[in-house]
Amino acid sequence: LYDSVSPFIDLKVGNTYRFTQSDATNSSHQIRLYYDAAKTTLYSTGVTYNGTAGSSGAYTQLVVSETTPNILYYMCVNHAHMGNRIDIDSSTNVIDSSTAFVTTTGTAVNFASTNFAIAQAVALG
Repeated sequence: LYDSVSPFIDLKVGNTYRFTQSDATNSSHQIRLYYDAAKTTLYSTGVTYNGTAGSSGAYTQLVVSETTPNILYYMCVNHAHMGNRIDIDSSTNVIDSSTAFVTTTGTAVNFASTNFAIAQAVALG
């Protein structure tokens, strides 16, 4: 996020992301991950906080899994509106080949590609 001011972030399931905060400019700007932009509910599953922002070795780390919410927020603990939204793209098929719909040629077709996708079946006559 070098030199970007609160960018929108898109993360992928199966990856681990480390937000380094060792630069002195991060002092008093420790980030935390929340379910909501208002910072009322802290998100902690798969999250590691190390050190104090602005100090050597400081970071916030997030391990993104299939159970990570599709939307999170990274926010400064000391300042309102200092942060932004994180979207988690699972990029996994919700429907596997054993339960997928088939085309008229009998080829399995997976309609869903993310957790938000909804497939609609149409009877073939």
